[in-house]
Amino acid sequence: MILIPTVLFLPVFYVALPLMDYWRNSGYQALDTMESHLSKQAFFANDKYSIADIALYAYTHIAEEGGYQMDKYPLIKQWCERVQAQPNYIEITN
Repeated sequence: MILIPTVLFLPVFYVALPLMDYWRNSGYQALDTMESHLSKQAFFANDKYSIADIALYAYTHIAEEGGYQMDKYPLIKQWCERVQAQPNYIEITN
């Protein structure tokens, strides 16, 4: 007879909740780091618009849609506006 631990039958959300908290907290740590960096310069690499800004912008500008409270990140909001003001900016969401 093969015994299968009952933990394998727990609904996925019981297992996923601690992981979700971990990743959400990690996301807030990243946002805190970005906010701190933006207190010293306008962009992320050499204080000028670069591929670093493009890469970070992709998820950061929609962080609120992922449940992040962005009200405490005014510098990130201003940075997103600076990115959007760049020549040839193309909106990636509608």
